[in-house]
Amino acid sequence: MTEHQPELISVREALEELRISRTTFYKLKNRADFPQPVNLLPRRTLFRRSEIWAWLENRRR
Repeated sequence: MTEHQPELISVREALEELRISRTTFYKLKNRADFPQPVNLLPRRTLFRRSEIWAWLENRRR
């Protein structure tokens, strides 16, 4: 990730970056250790990219 990328990403962008299905994403999202979403609007859920990647790195250990 060398170019500037937005800190907040949508569920769709998270799916693309993590290369997982929507079903898998929502199963992971329900786990206590998964990063919490940022709800800017009632129907707009975003996640912090840095938290998603930090969570992924911790899972690899």
